[in-house]
Amino acid sequence: MTVELRKNDTIRKLMGENIESTKMSDNKPGYQSESAGLKPPIVQYGVQFELQKCFYSNGIVSFVFNITNLDMDKEISILNYTRDDVLRFFDENGNEYQKAEIFLGTHRAASNREGVSQITMIQDVGTQCIMKFNNVSKKPQTVKRLDLLLEIPDLKNVFTITFRDIPVE
Repeated sequence: MTVELRKNDTIRKLMGENIESTKMSDNKPGYQSESAGLKPPIVQYGVQFELQKCFYSNGIVSFVFNITNLDMDKEISILNYTRDDVLRFFDENGNEYQKAEIFLGTHRAASNREGVSQITMIQDVGTQCIMKFNNVSKKPQTVKRLDLLLEIPDLKNVFTITFRDIPVE
């Protein structure tokens, strides 16, 4: 007996395969081409993080993401800090900036708060996330490293996603 497995874009992304199509896949919201973002998307635990934009304005560095749950519906948290780690970025001079104001969909967390917690992410629906770091004295040319702290409560696991060498508009 032979079983034929047909891979759609979701299966390919979960398996880490590149998707060459530039059209919206299956006309479902949240799917974008691999080249749509500023950096290649990162997929962890069935959740895709696509950095779309990084810019500086009036002492604030902002990062704009599209976050898509490629798995079954689940809750995620984006944290500013834990006992052991912190949401942060480093500029090209090694300056470190910590704790951001976080917007995930309609949810918001101030930079002095733990983060946005247990937000339901629906399968295959992209959600905009914006992180704003205040008190950046001058515009960096490049963010050398950005560390995001995430938690999937069902897995009881906090993990870090790192983006590197991000140009700043």
